[in-house]
Amino acid sequence: MRKQSMKIFISCHKPTAYIENDILKPIQLNCANNPKRLEGMLRDNEGENISDKNPLYCELTAQYWAWKNEDLDYYGF
Repeated sequence: MRKQSMKIFISCHKPTAYIENDILKPIQLNCANNPKRLEGMLRDNEGENISDKNPLYCELTAQYWAWKNEDLDYYGF
C-alpha cells in the first residue's frame, strides 16, 4: 500500500514563526507584485501561478499554486 501524501500550506505576507517539517510549508503570497522575498518560503509566483492577481484573489493564489504545482493526496491551508 502506498503512503498518502499531504501538506499544509501557510499563507504569508510577512515573516512568521512556524514549525519546520515535511508537512507545514509556508508560501509567500503576492510575489509577482512585491520584490521583497521572505527567506525559507515557497513563492506563489513560481511554476504555474496567478500571483499577479493576488490583489483580487488574496490567499486563493496559494491554493491555485499548490493545485498546479504539487502532486499530493491531501492539501491543507
